[in-house]
Amino acid sequence: MTEQWTDRRVTPDHLLGAAALSAAALRPHVGADWSVRAGDLDWDVEMTVVHFIGAMAKETLYLASRSTRFIAIGTMRFRDATPAELVASIEPAANALANTARATPVGTLAYHGTGMTDAEGYLAMGSSEVLVHTWDACQGLGVEFAGSDEIATAVLGRTFPWVTVEETPWRTLLWAFGRVGLAGRPRLGADGLPGVRTPLADWDGEPPAPRRGDVVEWIREPTGEWSAVHAT
Repeated sequence: MTEQWTDRRVTPDHLLGAAALSAAALRPHVGADWSVRAGDLDWDVEMTVVHFIGAMAKETLYLASRSTRFIAIGTMRFRDATPAELVASIEPAANALANTARATPVGTLAYHGTGMTDAEGYLAMGSSEVLVHTWDACQGLGVEFAGSDEIATAVLGRTFPWVTVEETPWRTLLWAFGRVGLAGRPRLGADGLPGVRTPLADWDGEPPAPRRGDVVEWIREPTGEWSAVHAT
């Protein structure tokens, strides 16, 4: 781990660990039917895996470009790609984001629809995308998937720092993303909790409010605050 990551909750190694867990869980099932629904999602298993691989690719693009606005390209399954080829793509996609994060200067921010975020924020998003959507895919495949408590703790600390861990960090992360209920805490809606995107050093200590989903650009005001420009 490089010096600059010693004081941050989520590191490139956490993302790589999430990707390794995901690939190991899905690899034995590449011969199964991936057209079945992935848990409670509207997507099938294939689309769910395609989505989180593509999410890492798009996150890499945003972080590398240091864009302040939406980039109008998407990612999808390569033509005729098999489940085995998709699984083999998980760790390389994670490596791309991890390497980009390592090369990103401290303090650099890049666009995300829910707020300008730093390299750690993108690693937290990537780690949660991989772990939670692997859980969704495994639900569809009828197999158990237990994510890492260590990685879940790191992601919770960066993205949901006001949330108290109950049961286990992994179950609490699933709860925060609207997947399960916890004792004394009913299951959330499908979108789960809004997360902290800005660097934690800039966070005001309050749980963030839900955000609009049509942000196309962030403008830095003279005060240092970021203002959203919405699609018209």
